[in-house]
Amino acid sequence: MTAQLELTCAARLRPELAEEYADLEGEMGEPFRRDLAMAEVIDRAGTAA
Repeated sequence: MTAQLELTCAARLRPELAEEYADLEGEMGEPFRRDLAMAEVIDRAGTAA
């Protein structure tokens, strides 16, 4: 769970890098992590306080 929180924080701090990872996920057809897609991290970062 901590890793997910850290990724969410990182996506808030560097949204352009998070988008780059999300684009790469789309090109590769594989998620950033098996249990967590970068798009989900970005979504959480956008809704996190």
